[in-house]
Amino acid sequence: MSRPVAVLFDLDGVVIDSRQATSITLRQLAMRAIGRKLTDEELHAFAREAPVDALLALGVGEAKAFYERDFDRLLAEHADTLRVFEGVTSGMTELRAAGARLGIVTRQPRHRLALLVPPVVRELVDVLIAREDVQRPKPAPDGIYLALQQLGKVPSERALFVGDTPHDIEAGRRAGVRVVGVSWGFCTREELAACGAEVCLNEPAEIGVRMLDYLNPKRRSEPVMERLLVGDP
Repeated sequence: MSRPVAVLFDLDGVVIDSRQATSITLRQLAMRAIGRKLTDEELHAFAREAPVDALLALGVGEAKAFYERDFDRLLAEHADTLRVFEGVTSGMTELRAAGARLGIVTRQPRHRLALLVPPVVRELVDVLIAREDVQRPKPAPDGIYLALQQLGKVPSERALFVGDTPHDIEAGRRAGVRVVGVSWGFCTREELAACGAEVCLNEPAEIGVRMLDYLNPKRRSEPVMERLLVGDP
Protein backbone atom coordinates (compact mmCIF):
# COMPACT_ATOMS: atom_id res chain seq x y z
CA MET A 1 0.00 0.00 0.00
CA SER A 2 1.80 3.14 -1.21
CA ARG A 3 0.04 5.56 1.13
CA PRO A 4 -1.21 4.65 4.60
CA VAL A 5 -4.87 3.95 5.10
CA ALA A 6 -6.73 3.51 8.38
CA VAL A 7 -9.82 1.53 9.28
CA LEU A 8 -11.35 2.51 12.61
CA PHE A 9 -14.04 0.54 14.42
CA ASP A 10 -16.57 1.23 17.12
CA LEU A 11 -16.40 -1.52 19.75
CA ASP A 12 -19.86 -2.49 21.04
CA GLY A 13 -22.13 -3.96 18.40
CA VAL A 14 -19.41 -3.87 15.75
CA VAL A 15 -16.41 -5.87 16.99
CA ILE A 16 -18.00 -7.45 20.06
CA ASP A 17 -21.59 -8.50 20.65
CA SER A 18 -22.44 -6.83 23.94
CA ARG A 19 -26.14 -6.35 23.28
CA GLN A 20 -27.42 -8.98 25.69
CA ALA A 21 -25.09 -8.03 28.53
CA THR A 22 -25.83 -4.33 28.08
CA SER A 23 -29.59 -4.82 27.84
CA ILE A 24 -29.78 -7.04 30.92
CA THR A 25 -27.61 -4.64 32.90
CA LEU A 26 -29.67 -1.62 31.88
CA ARG A 27 -32.90 -3.47 32.69
CA GLN A 28 -31.62 -4.29 36.17
CA LEU A 29 -30.40 -0.72 36.74
CA ALA A 30 -33.75 0.69 35.71
CA MET A 31 -35.57 -1.70 38.04
CA ARG A 32 -33.48 -0.51 40.96
CA ALA A 33 -33.76 3.15 40.01
CA ILE A 34 -37.39 3.54 38.90
CA GLY A 35 -38.99 0.35 40.20
CA ARG A 36 -40.05 -1.19 36.89
CA LYS A 37 -38.66 -3.27 34.06
CA LEU A 38 -37.98 -1.68 30.71
CA THR A 39 -40.06 -2.84 27.80
CA ASP A 40 -38.33 -4.35 24.77
CA GLU A 41 -39.03 -1.12 22.88
CA GLU A 42 -37.37 0.96 25.59
CA LEU A 43 -34.38 -1.36 25.65
CA HIS A 44 -33.96 -1.02 21.89
CA ALA A 45 -34.08 2.77 22.22
CA PHE A 46 -31.81 3.13 25.25
CA ALA A 47 -29.30 0.26 25.11
CA ARG A 48 -27.36 2.08 22.40
CA GLU A 49 -26.97 5.16 24.61
CA ALA A 50 -24.45 5.78 27.38
CA PRO A 51 -26.01 4.28 30.57
CA VAL A 52 -26.15 7.61 32.41
CA ASP A 53 -27.90 9.23 29.44
CA ALA A 54 -30.35 6.33 29.26
CA LEU A 55 -31.20 6.57 32.96
CA LEU A 56 -31.60 10.34 32.75
CA ALA A 57 -33.96 9.92 29.79
CA LEU A 58 -35.97 7.50 31.93
CA GLY A 59 -36.34 10.17 34.61
CA VAL A 60 -33.76 8.93 37.11
CA GLY A 61 -32.56 11.97 39.04
CA GLU A 62 -29.55 10.21 40.57
CA ALA A 63 -28.53 8.51 37.33
CA LYS A 64 -24.80 9.03 37.77
CA ALA A 65 -24.83 7.62 41.30
CA PHE A 66 -26.75 4.50 40.20
CA TYR A 67 -24.36 4.07 37.29
CA GLU A 68 -21.17 4.45 39.30
CA ARG A 69 -22.35 2.15 42.07
CA ASP A 70 -23.85 -0.72 40.10
CA PHE A 71 -23.13 -0.74 36.36
CA ASP A 72 -19.69 -2.37 36.24
CA ARG A 73 -20.62 -5.04 38.77
CA LEU A 74 -23.84 -5.94 36.97
CA LEU A 75 -22.15 -5.97 33.56
CA ALA A 76 -19.42 -8.28 34.87
CA GLU A 77 -22.09 -10.70 36.12
CA HIS A 78 -23.21 -11.12 32.50
CA ALA A 79 -19.75 -11.26 30.92
CA ASP A 80 -20.43 -14.82 29.79
CA THR A 81 -22.84 -13.42 27.19
CA LEU A 82 -20.15 -11.25 25.56
CA ARG A 83 -18.67 -12.60 22.35
CA VAL A 84 -16.50 -11.47 19.47
CA PHE A 85 -17.90 -11.29 15.96
CA GLU A 86 -15.47 -13.74 14.38
CA GLY A 87 -16.17 -12.50 10.87
CA VAL A 88 -15.05 -9.05 11.95
CA THR A 89 -11.78 -10.24 13.47
CA SER A 90 -11.09 -12.32 10.37
CA GLY A 91 -11.65 -9.24 8.25
CA MET A 92 -9.43 -7.16 10.52
CA THR A 93 -6.68 -9.75 10.10
CA GLU A 94 -7.07 -9.48 6.33
CA LEU A 95 -6.91 -5.69 6.47
CA ARG A 96 -3.74 -5.76 8.58
CA ALA A 97 -2.12 -8.17 6.16
CA ALA A 98 -2.89 -5.71 3.37
CA GLY A 99 -1.13 -2.93 5.27
CA ALA A 100 -4.10 -1.06 6.73
CA ARG A 101 -3.67 0.57 10.13
CA LEU A 102 -6.43 -0.40 12.54
CA GLY A 103 -7.95 1.26 15.57
CA ILE A 104 -10.94 1.22 17.90
CA VAL A 105 -12.77 4.37 19.00
CA THR A 106 -15.24 3.72 21.81
CA ARG A 107 -17.26 5.65 24.36
CA GLN A 108 -16.45 2.96 26.92
CA PRO A 109 -14.18 4.04 29.81
CA ARG A 110 -10.70 2.56 29.74
CA HIS A 111 -11.09 0.59 32.97
CA ARG A 112 -13.93 -1.43 31.41
CA LEU A 113 -11.92 -2.47 28.35
CA ALA A 114 -10.22 -5.24 30.32
CA LEU A 115 -13.63 -6.92 30.43
CA LEU A 116 -14.81 -6.02 26.94
CA VAL A 117 -11.75 -6.33 24.71
CA PRO A 118 -10.30 -9.85 24.45
CA PRO A 119 -6.63 -10.45 23.55
CA VAL A 120 -7.48 -11.48 19.98
CA VAL A 121 -8.87 -7.98 19.36
CA ARG A 122 -6.12 -6.11 21.21
CA GLU A 123 -3.51 -7.86 19.08
CA LEU A 124 -5.20 -6.69 15.88
CA VAL A 125 -5.43 -2.95 16.60
CA ASP A 126 -2.71 -0.34 16.64
CA VAL A 127 -4.62 2.19 18.78
CA LEU A 128 -7.53 1.98 21.19
CA ILE A 129 -9.21 5.29 22.03
CA ALA A 130 -11.37 5.21 25.18
CA ARG A 131 -13.85 7.76 26.51
CA GLU A 132 -11.43 9.65 28.76
CA ASP A 133 -8.79 10.00 26.03
CA VAL A 134 -10.72 12.93 24.53
CA GLN A 135 -12.63 15.88 25.94
CA ARG A 136 -15.69 15.14 23.84
CA PRO A 137 -16.80 11.55 23.11
CA LYS A 138 -18.82 10.52 20.07
CA PRO A 139 -20.81 11.99 18.36
CA ALA A 140 -17.97 14.52 18.46
CA PRO A 141 -15.19 13.61 16.02
CA ASP A 142 -12.38 14.02 18.60
CA GLY A 143 -11.73 10.29 19.10
CA ILE A 144 -11.44 9.70 15.36
CA TYR A 145 -9.06 12.64 14.98
CA LEU A 146 -6.91 11.32 17.83
CA ALA A 147 -6.82 7.80 16.41
CA LEU A 148 -5.74 9.06 12.98
CA GLN A 149 -3.04 11.18 14.62
CA GLN A 150 -1.71 8.22 16.59
CA LEU A 151 -1.77 6.01 13.51
CA GLY A 152 0.79 8.23 11.82
CA LYS A 153 -1.24 11.29 10.83
CA VAL A 154 -3.37 9.37 8.36
CA PRO A 155 -5.49 11.95 6.45
CA SER A 156 -9.24 11.69 6.86
CA GLU A 157 -9.76 10.98 3.16
CA ARG A 158 -7.67 7.84 3.62
CA ALA A 159 -9.76 6.50 6.51
CA LEU A 160 -12.91 4.49 7.13
CA PHE A 161 -14.93 4.46 10.33
CA VAL A 162 -17.17 1.45 10.98
CA GLY A 163 -20.07 1.95 13.38
CA ASP A 164 -23.56 0.81 14.29
CA THR A 165 -25.30 3.81 15.89
CA PRO A 166 -26.28 7.39 14.95
CA HIS A 167 -23.48 8.66 17.24
CA ASP A 168 -20.95 6.69 15.19
CA ILE A 169 -22.31 7.93 11.88
CA GLU A 170 -22.31 11.55 13.02
CA ALA A 171 -18.79 11.31 14.45
CA GLY A 172 -17.44 9.84 11.23
CA ARG A 173 -19.15 12.40 9.03
CA ARG A 174 -17.90 15.29 11.18
CA ALA A 175 -14.37 13.87 11.03
CA GLY A 176 -14.51 13.76 7.24
CA VAL A 177 -13.84 10.02 6.95
CA ARG A 178 -15.81 7.51 4.89
CA VAL A 179 -18.51 6.06 7.13
CA VAL A 180 -19.51 2.39 6.99
CA GLY A 181 -22.58 1.31 8.94
CA VAL A 182 -23.17 -2.27 10.06
CA SER A 183 -26.58 -3.76 10.71
CA TRP A 184 -25.55 -6.55 13.14
CA GLY A 185 -25.24 -4.15 16.08
CA PHE A 186 -27.65 -1.88 17.94
CA CYS A 187 -29.41 -0.31 14.91
CA THR A 188 -31.05 -1.48 11.72
CA ARG A 189 -29.77 -0.57 8.28
CA GLU A 190 -32.83 1.67 7.80
CA GLU A 191 -31.95 3.60 10.97
CA LEU A 192 -28.36 3.96 9.82
CA ALA A 193 -29.45 5.15 6.37
CA ALA A 194 -31.75 7.72 7.97
CA CYS A 195 -28.87 9.25 9.94
CA GLY A 196 -26.57 9.47 6.93
CA ALA A 197 -24.54 6.26 6.64
CA GLU A 198 -22.98 6.14 3.18
CA VAL A 199 -22.54 2.36 3.13
CA CYS A 200 -24.17 -0.39 5.19
CA LEU A 201 -22.87 -3.94 5.57
CA ASN A 202 -25.17 -6.81 6.47
CA GLU A 203 -22.81 -9.51 7.75
CA PRO A 204 -19.56 -9.53 9.77
CA ALA A 205 -17.96 -11.53 6.95
CA GLU A 206 -18.18 -8.40 4.76
CA ILE A 207 -15.41 -6.78 6.80
CA GLY A 208 -12.17 -7.09 4.84
CA VAL A 209 -9.94 -5.68 2.13
CA ARG A 210 -12.86 -5.07 -0.22
CA MET A 211 -13.97 -2.25 2.07
CA LEU A 212 -10.94 -0.22 1.01
CA ASP A 213 -12.60 0.32 -2.36
CA TYR A 214 -14.90 2.79 -0.57
CA LEU A 215 -11.88 5.10 -0.29
CA ASN A 216 -11.76 5.42 -4.07
CA PRO A 217 -12.72 9.06 -4.82
CA LYS A 218 -14.94 7.88 -7.67
CA ARG A 219 -17.06 5.87 -5.21
CA ARG A 220 -17.70 8.94 -3.03
CA SER A 221 -20.04 10.42 -5.61
CA GLU A 222 -22.07 7.24 -6.06
CA PRO A 223 -25.40 6.65 -4.25
CA VAL A 224 -23.91 3.61 -2.51
CA MET A 225 -26.34 3.54 0.39
CA GLU A 226 -29.40 3.70 -1.86
CA ARG A 227 -28.02 0.91 -4.04
CA LEU A 228 -27.37 -1.34 -1.05
CA LEU A 229 -30.76 -0.71 0.47
CA VAL A 230 -32.62 -1.88 -2.59
CA GLY A 231 -30.43 -4.96 -2.82
CA ASP A 232 -28.76 -4.32 -6.16
CA PRO A 233 -25.38 -5.99 -6.78
